[in-house]
Amino acid sequence: MQEKSPSQPSHDEIHLPGSSIWPLILGLGIAVLVLGIVYRGPVLALGLLLFLAGMVGWIFEDDIQRWRHRAQ
Repeated sequence: MQEKSPSQPSHDEIHLPGSSIWPLILGLGIAVLVLGIVYRGPVLALGLLLFLAGMVGWIFEDDIQRWRHRAQ
């Protein structure tokens, strides 16, 4: 059996991502988008805007945090 060296990560620890508001915004966008398909017009536009904002925000969340940290 191999001993764990300090450079090897321990598999006993569980890594969970930090909390984020983006999945909630994405889910809200999908719900409003579905309602917009039924009711058309501004509801559809609002749902599409929320959906796109949620996708872009969630995808680039780490990059935005790194950029803000570098700017300080």
